[in-house]
Amino acid sequence: MAKKRIDVGTYLYPMPLVIIGSHDLQGKPNFMCATYVGAVDHEPPTICVALTKNHHSNPGIEVHAAFSVNTPSVSLRAAVDYAGTKTGREVDKSRLFKSFYGDLSSAPMVQACPVCLECELVDVIEFQNNRAYIGRIAGAYVEEDVLDEGLPNMAKVDPLIFSMHNFEYYRLGERLGPAFVQAEGYVPDPDGI
Repeated sequence: MAKKRIDVGTYLYPMPLVIIGSHDLQGKPNFMCATYVGAVDHEPPTICVALTKNHHSNPGIEVHAAFSVNTPSVSLRAAVDYAGTKTGREVDKSRLFKSFYGDLSSAPMVQACPVCLECELVDVIEFQNNRAYIGRIAGAYVEEDVLDEGLPNMAKVDPLIFSMHNFEYYRLGERLGPAFVQAEGYVPDPDGI
């Protein structure tokens, strides 16, 4: 199929939508939404969150050296949208979500999110518009009813997905089958597909 060249952009789909929990400079919980997030390494488990430099959360993350990454389900869409459109500079978001803590006293996690990761800040990388916060995952907390054999089942988590370029929310689709197994009967085309 023919391709059309378009403006360069971050067209990486799907983009997870997460709630970042941190303490502000006064030590009060603050919550914001982020989509530039991803795994960096699995040993030790490390994650990266890139935030625009002017976010209210940034100084708190840097001073307290901790943050949380919380995966909301689609049922939290309205509260997530509010958290993503209001700044902690103007609105007190400390009670927007019921929070809890693991081992890190400055990484408030969202009780209503089915998957919560508390992260110890290990590095900050400067970019033109963003700061990338690299965090070692110090604790993972998952609701029991979304676990299958001790691991989160994404269908049960029902994560909220965000489309950055048209500003819309989505949810995951159907399960297609196991990964890392050669599809039965598949013969690669010698000329490629």
